[in-house]
Amino acid sequence: MAARLPEEARARMARGGVVPLTGEQALAAFDAAVTAEDAALAAVRFDPARVRAGGVPPLLASVITAERRSARDTWAERYAGLPPKERAAAVLHLVRTEAAAVLGHPGPDRIDPDRPFTDAGFDSLAAVELSNALRAATGLALPATLLFDRPDPTAMAAYLHERLAPSAAPPVLGALDQAGAALSGLSGLEADDDLRKQVRTKLRALLTQVDEAERAGRTDDVAGRLRDATPDEVFAFLDQEFK
Repeated sequence: MAARLPEEARARMARGGVVPLTGEQALAAFDAAVTAEDAALAAVRFDPARVRAGGVPPLLASVITAERRSARDTWAERYAGLPPKERAAAVLHLVRTEAAAVLGHPGPDRIDPDRPFTDAGFDSLAAVELSNALRAATGLALPATLLFDRPDPTAMAAYLHERLAPSAAPPVLGALDQAGAALSGLSGLEADDDLRKQVRTKLRALLTQVDEAERAGRTDDVAGRLRDATPDEVFAFLDQEFK
C-alpha cells in the first residue's frame, strides 16, 4: 500500500516528520508488534528534527521532546515589529509560502495570490495542513473551514491581517464613524428642521472642542519655544508671527 502512495502524500508525511520504512524495517516492526504485550502499537519511523520544527503533537510528547523557542523567533513577533504599511504584504507572503510548502513547490512565487486554492491543487487534507501551519505561525485560533471561507491567498491574507492587526485608529474616530453611519441612516432628517438644528449645534460644539484643544497645543508649543529662546530668536519669532 505504501509503495503505491502518490508523491503528494509522501511529501505531506515527510513534512510531518514521518520517515519511510524499508521493507526489512517494516517486517521487523510488525514481528515486534505481534509479540508485544501492548494493546495498541504503530509501526512508524519519525525524524525528530522535523517533528519539532512543526510543533510536537501531544501524542508524541513522551517520545520527542520539544525545543523551546524564544518568542522573538516566532513569525507573529516579527510581524508585530514591522511598520504597519508592510504588515499586509508580510501576511500574504506567509500564506503563499505555507501554501507552496503544502503543495511541494520550491517557493511562494509558484502560488498565484488570486487563484483559488482548489484550482491550485488543494484537497481537504492539504486544507487542514495549511490551516495548521498558519495557526502555528500566527498563534491565531483559526476555523477548520478557513480555506473554504477564504478561497484564495489574497482573501485569506486579508482575513488574517484583520485578525492580527485590528484597526489602530483612536476610539474617538470610531465613535465619529458610528455617528456618521447613524446620520446617514436617519430617516426624516431632511424634513425635520428642529432635528437638523440640534444635530448642527452638537457638531459645532464638538468642533469647538477640537479647535480649543488645537489652540492649547499651539500655545504650549509656543511657550516651550519662547522659554528656551535667545532674545534674537524671540524677535525673529515675533517678526514671523506679525507679518
